[in-house]
Amino acid sequence: MKKYLIGFLLLASCRIQSIPQQKISGTPSNHHFGCLFIDTETGDTLLSNNSDKYFIPASTTKLFTFYASLTYLPNNLPAIYYMETKDSLAFWGTGNPSLLRPDFGTNKTLDFLKSKANKHLVFSDANFEDNPYGKGWMWDDFQDGYQTEVSPLPLYGNLVRFNENNIVPPFFESNIERRTLLKVK
Repeated sequence: MKKYLIGFLLLASCRIQSIPQQKISGTPSNHHFGCLFIDTETGDTLLSNNSDKYFIPASTTKLFTFYASLTYLPNNLPAIYYMETKDSLAFWGTGNPSLLRPDFGTNKTLDFLKSKANKHLVFSDANFEDNPYGKGWMWDDFQDGYQTEVSPLPLYGNLVRFNENNIVPPFFESNIERRTLLKVK
């Protein structure tokens, strides 16, 4: 099933067209172009153009990353690591962004922490030594939901969502001043 999904995503992301041979043999002057097609059974090179040059990965590379994550990552990833004593529970985040995200449904991590409410809960970020802003992130991307800060225990995916009717997480509701917009005719 995964193979069919990846194949469909690859086909959906590609613009299929025939390329005249003279365009393949020479590099177009207004942009960088490179390709390498190999027969996976024989290892023979079917088509190569600038395959020895380095290029910034295109968005289609993300599809292969997605495929690799589906193939090699387990269905469940840990959200915290913890150490429990008689009267306390110390825990560290793993960077898993699913904690309290409404799109992920039930949350085993939150249920686990609630079950330990009779103990002293101690959170530590000592395992996090990274920059909260990822390497190479563009400044103009910080307003978008895919470009949130990196942290050891992201709550709600480090996002606040606003729409006309509600604010998620509701914790921020009291900090927002609602205004009525008047429509001008």
